[in-house]
Amino acid sequence: MFGAPVPEAGLLVRAGDSFRSLDLGTGSLSEPIADRSSGQSAMWPQRDGSSLCACLRRVTTIDEKRGIFDGIEVRILRIAPDGTILSEVSSTPYQALRDPAIGEDAPRLEVIPSLAADGHRLYLGWAKWVTGAWAYGVDVVDVASGRVLQSLPITGSWAPDVQAAAVRAVAAPDGGHVMLLSYAYTAAGATIIRSMAGVAPDGDLLVAGVFPSLAADASAAAACAFPDEGFATAAIYYAICPDGTLHRLTPEGVRQPDVTVPGMTAGALAVGGGARSDPTRGRLYVWDPFAHALAAVDAVNGVVLGTVVAPRATGAVSPMDRALRAVGDWLAPPAAAKIALAPAVQLSPDGLRLYALGVTGSGIEDGGGSAGVFAFDLASLTFAGRWASTADLSGISLSQDGSVLYATGLEGVDATGARADQPASLTAFDTATGEVRLILGALAEQVDLALDRSR
Repeated sequence: MFGAPVPEAGLLVRAGDSFRSLDLGTGSLSEPIADRSSGQSAMWPQRDGSSLCACLRRVTTIDEKRGIFDGIEVRILRIAPDGTILSEVSSTPYQALRDPAIGEDAPRLEVIPSLAADGHRLYLGWAKWVTGAWAYGVDVVDVASGRVLQSLPITGSWAPDVQAAAVRAVAAPDGGHVMLLSYAYTAAGATIIRSMAGVAPDGDLLVAGVFPSLAADASAAAACAFPDEGFATAAIYYAICPDGTLHRLTPEGVRQPDVTVPGMTAGALAVGGGARSDPTRGRLYVWDPFAHALAAVDAVNGVVLGTVVAPRATGAVSPMDRALRAVGDWLAPPAAAKIALAPAVQLSPDGLRLYALGVTGSGIEDGGGSAGVFAFDLASLTFAGRWASTADLSGISLSQDGSVLYATGLEGVDATGARADQPASLTAFDTATGEVRLILGALAEQVDLALDRSR
């Protein structure tokens, strides 16, 4: 361990198959808090410093007469930073019967949680196999009690040969609408059916029907089969495609003129984690971790406000960089080359700063190592500085007050991405100065940050 105190005593992380707490004073991991690998568990930060977890766990039961059932149990936990469970309730579990004609191991049940804008309700999107066909829906669940307040089926025209399915709910920032994304996977590919639901005063969802295609013509829609999408503001739903085309629609389904985000490197959206929205200002920020370029878009008016390209690091190494690299050599990074940075971008609580992870490679086939953390001033849309890598950094997350940026380092590789006998690590950067405040350089296992405070 190396460095000065940081605001939190502990951080919730994903380690192995579990959620755990990482003690920032000792670098030790707590006992497992909840399973995070068998189901689509999710965690959200709360204003009081605790975290809310929709913790899902897969179970299998056998009925001698009816067959094998896949199940998903749902627990709603409030967790302190040190891993203490402050409250726990269970919600109604889900079940689906496996179909032997399709295969014993074929998935027949999926549940994906998301949180309502007010934080008091969960949306549990579900898809399950029922008597020879897939059924889709979303349940509205009270966070405090775990009680299902509404169960809403989703209708649509899906291909008959669907092999797997899922439903995800995306809430508007004002809580007035919820986009329901129904995924159907076949041997030929996948499709998404979108339904926009209004939210009644009592919190119930009111489905208005199937949402129109994101693109005006079929060829453009086919080229953007799986976009990064969500609400830019309460009045604009967006979808950005791998080629940088930004589609915009109102919640009523009225298309707005498309916008082109210039110069997107192939694979940048996938590796960089997609766009980051600032609903207060109506902006979208799109980060290219390969080109080290940040594009800012006025999502309401459909205007690219500008693109800032950070300067590449020169061959000369500053004394600070050299010192940090030396510390990095001691602390050590992780094992296999990263496929995606998670999270790659963080927006400060006041919306005036953005922090992003970059890589040294030229594209998704050549990710390289870590290029460090890039800081941008969003008021002037200018590059504010680069903080040198202490490891092959794989994800970042802000402290609750925004004063510290935590970055995880991969095990088994050094900062350049070359294989090395180095353990997993965590570095804390001071966001005011970029200085390293803490390094935990010998974590017992690889960790990923469980909380994304700027989503």
